[in-house]
Amino acid sequence: MTITEPGIVTDLDERTYHADPVPESSLSVSGAKTILDCPERFQYERANPPVSQAFSFGHAAHSKVLGRGATCVTVPTGLLAKNGAASTTAAKEFIAEQTANGITVIKADEAAAVDAMAAKILEHPIASRLFASGVAEQSMFWRDEDTRVMLRGRSDWINEDVFGRPVVVDYKTTARTADPTRFGWEARDYRYHMQDAWYREGLDTLTGDTHGFIFVVQEKTAPYLVSVVELDDESREEGAHLNRTARAIYLECMTTGQWPGYAPIVHPISIFRRLQGVAA
Repeated sequence: MTITEPGIVTDLDERTYHADPVPESSLSVSGAKTILDCPERFQYERANPPVSQAFSFGHAAHSKVLGRGATCVTVPTGLLAKNGAASTTAAKEFIAEQTANGITVIKADEAAAVDAMAAKILEHPIASRLFASGVAEQSMFWRDEDTRVMLRGRSDWINEDVFGRPVVVDYKTTARTADPTRFGWEARDYRYHMQDAWYREGLDTLTGDTHGFIFVVQEKTAPYLVSVVELDDESREEGAHLNRTARAIYLECMTTGQWPGYAPIVHPISIFRRLQGVAA
């Protein structure tokens, strides 16, 4: 399938979406985050998508909770090392083969954890209601008004909030904490505010409705605590600003064919503050 016009696609498989079905190429919010850090890394990862076991575990949790997504299998016990690790040649070959076929591989103990996480979601009065009905994994494609760059996004879930407004529900698993008083730091580090602004813009543009955005956050370790959070307006405005910056960088790189790494200078650094800005 190829996408040449703006619109919402409900039956686009995940592999096709991530491979970018737009012939002219399109920019996703994950790509926007990477290009802000380093355009050269963005260009490399676009041709060589990174895969990690942590990513596989998160994939499996999403599939279980949303009821849709990548097919998941466990590594057969007989292929594992004596300590239970997937470090044997046979286990690695099994994982490589399944991954090449678009199948997410996790270990049996991870599968049990995923089942427990899904059960915990059902116990949460707000999260369970948000996921009780709605539409999972819609792919959206639209043009940025300023740069005319084609953009894409894939929402986890769309439902209505308690006020009846359409709302994007994004399911996040975390190795840190789902504590709502501390999750803001993780949201900043992973630039979730860019995702909030990105998806709301896409859906608002394509549907004419005004969407909200809610995160359902769950810890990856027992007791698999859950919280439901929503970013404030200031955070969303900063996310929208970063999105515009990333699109401008993307357009320049696409136009010039140059994807720069870090500036070839001696960089002054400090252990007490984080340098601001993007790669030059």
